[in-house]
Parts: sequence; C-alpha cells; structure tokens
Amino acid sequence: RGLRNNCHLRGVNVLTDGVPSGNANGFSDFEGLELLTTKRIEIYKGANALRFGGNTMGGAINLVTKTGEDAGFIESRVEGGSFGFFKGYLGTGQVHGPLDFYLGATDTELDGFRDHSDQVRRRFYGNIGYRFSGGATLRFDLSLVRSEENLPGALTQGELDTNPRKADPANVATRAARNYGYVRGGLTFRVPLAENQALEWATQLNYQDLDHPLPFAVIDDTTYAWSSELRWTLATPLFGHGNRFTAGLQHAGTQQNDANFVNVLGNRGAKTKDQINQATNLGVYAEDQFDVTPAFTVVLGGRGQYSIRGVRDRFTRRDGPGDTDGNDSDSVDVFSMSPRVGFVWGGAPTVRVFGNSGHAYRPALLA
Repeated sequence: RGLRNNCHLRGVNVLTDGVPSGNANGFSDFEGLELLTTKRIEIYKGANALRFGGNTMGGAINLVTKTGEDAGFIESRVEGGSFGFFKGYLGTGQVHGPLDFYLGATDTELDGFRDHSDQVRRRFYGNIGYRFSGGATLRFDLSLVRSEENLPGALTQGELDTNPRKADPANVATRAARNYGYVRGGLTFRVPLAENQALEWATQLNYQDLDHPLPFAVIDDTTYAWSSELRWTLATPLFGHGNRFTAGLQHAGTQQNDANFVNVLGNRGAKTKDQINQATNLGVYAEDQFDVTPAFTVVLGGRGQYSIRGVRDRFTRRDGPGDTDGNDSDSVDVFSMSPRVGFVWGGAPTVRVFGNSGHAYRPALLA
C-alpha cells in the first residue's frame, strides 16, 4: 500500500511543516503539493514516524516549506518539454523586523503522451510569521490548488502494442476526468516556557471539492479534514547526562460527503449513492533521548491511538426491485499501541548510525 502511480496515496502519511496535509483515514492527495515552494523534505521510516501516526509500513514524509528568510526578493523558474509540458513558478520572500512572509505560485500544464490525458494544475502557497519579543513565534500558512486532468484509462496488451497513445473509448465517451479545488489553512504557535522547554500548538483545516467522472459513475465528493497537536519539549540533564523528552497530544478528523451518479456521456444521471464517510484519530505519544555517552544515545518511546471509522448511509430509492432504504450505515473503532526502542551512535562528527524497533499492537476491536 502506498506504492502507486496515481493520486490515491495510502500507507504513507504526508505532512506540511509537521502538520498532516491529508485525511484522518490515511489518504493524501499529493497532486496538491508543490515542491518548488518546499525548502527540504524529511523522511521518517518505521518507528521514526510514530510521532506522526506512522503505524503503516510507509512511515511519514514531511515537506518543510520556504519562509521569508529562505527565499529571495524575486524567484522565477520556467520549464518546458515534450508532449506540451510547461511549468512556470514565481515567488518572493521578505523580512521586515519580526515579520516575514513568503508567496509562491506555479502553473503546470501537460498535453500528455496519450489521447485524452491533458492536465492543468495551478497552485498557490503563502505563509506569514511573526516573532514576539519574548521568543514566541506565530505562523499562518495558506494553500490554494486547482487541479484538472483527463483520464485516458487502461489498454489491453494488444491495444498497447498497436497504438500506445490510444485512450480507452469508454473513458473518452464518458469524459473521464479528475477535477478538484483544494484549500488548506494552518496555524502554528510556539512559546518557550523556560530556556530548556517549550510548548507548541499546531492546527490545520483543509477542504476539497471533487468532480470525478468515470465510466461506472460520476463521483461527487466534498471533504473536510482537520487536525490539531499540542507538543511539549524538555531538554535537561538526567544523572549528569544529556537528556531530551518530548510528549504530545493529537486529534484528527475527516468528514466526506460522498455521492455517485450514473455517468451519461459525461453528464450526471440518476443518483446511485449518497453517504457521509467519517474518520477520527486521537493520539498520544512520548519519547526520551538519553545520552549514555556523548556519542551514544538511547531512545525510548511509544504511541497510543484510538481511531473511529464510520459511514452514514443517506441513500433512499424506492422504484421497484432493488429498493434501498439507507440501511448500510456502520462504524468501527480500534485502539493501537506502538512502542519504540532504539539508539543513535555518532561514529564521527559527520556520521550517525540509527537503530530502531517499533511494532503496532491492536489489542481491542470494538464494534
């Protein structure tokens, strides 16, 4: 899971500046991410991803975005290539005393190698930060995305050998596509409690409006996803050795209004599905890093998470055989624990060796 070549990414938790950018059920739409507004990418594998809810084999990927201190007054980049590929980027970053801001916009267009495979993606990202006199910092970020792509569909081996640029006739006739608008806003506040400890609160809300015609149906989804985290860090010696402790509380939720319609040559026909999909996660984690020697650190920690998944079926149709009365509603909740044990060994000033072990236990399944 998570190893796919389309927009449906699962098994890898995607974050922006340490805050989830996907849904609480583990789905992330990476077509809304723009790497040209990203300063660096952090990869958390296995047990290293426990803070971010990485109970899946894929771990977590965190995109650290640019700020006013990372970008020049004017940044510009233009690319072009085969099959109508074009990408343009324009950005700016500025600092004025305790205030800084960054703005970046991109336009990506592609005709595609195959028929009925053209794509257009326009993305905007911006953030503004302020540093208070006592050392506290506040940052707000905003993402806007418009993505439109036609879907050529699958080919048989014979069709691929004869004309690899051909689109599936059913996809062309039903105008198969995946079009959506996406808005995300995030807020991060960090305040030092003392020289050796700090409290951080981060929250985000995102919204996606999806229009997704496919041969079997037109999918019409509106999705609201939100998350919040309160994190405490403490760095103080223990038994005369360096020691760093981190603990946090997390909440994430998603509500998706999910409807399907018969696809009549790209237009919406009769409704065939109407339900609300809901997901909720409540997580707590803690980790301690103890320096046995200046070069060898022991890491102990873990994560507990309570998750709810539910469907509220609102579809009712009474027109003869096959009547449905909206009785497919259901929900399930799961509790999981993920311990972590590991070490960090510094063999040289520029070399670090990591060893981690983490495993998810799911002792309770409550219907």
